[in-house]
Amino acid sequence: MKDIITISKSIAVLSFGIGTILFAFQLYLDNDLLVSTGLVFILFATVINCICCVILLISLFVNFKHRFEALKTLGMVLLNIPIAFSYLYIILYHVDL
Repeated sequence: MKDIITISKSIAVLSFGIGTILFAFQLYLDNDLLVSTGLVFILFATVINCICCVILLISLFVNFKHRFEALKTLGMVLLNIPIAFSYLYIILYHVDL
């Protein structure tokens, strides 16, 4: 159970970090290739984070000992959603597509 929580936290932090780096580069460089790279990253990160969410939800009902930790980790993973939408919104209105 601790492995699931640790992996999910790592994925959440990594998704946030990579997304933020791509966002910053796009704002600084204004490159169309970065927009498409960012969109592909969002798709992959969404799939991976959804898998983490499902696993964490299942673990909430299976393992009661680590329930609070799993719930905090689930919140951490879900927090990436509004951040990603905010980045996407800013980029789509910043870039002329």
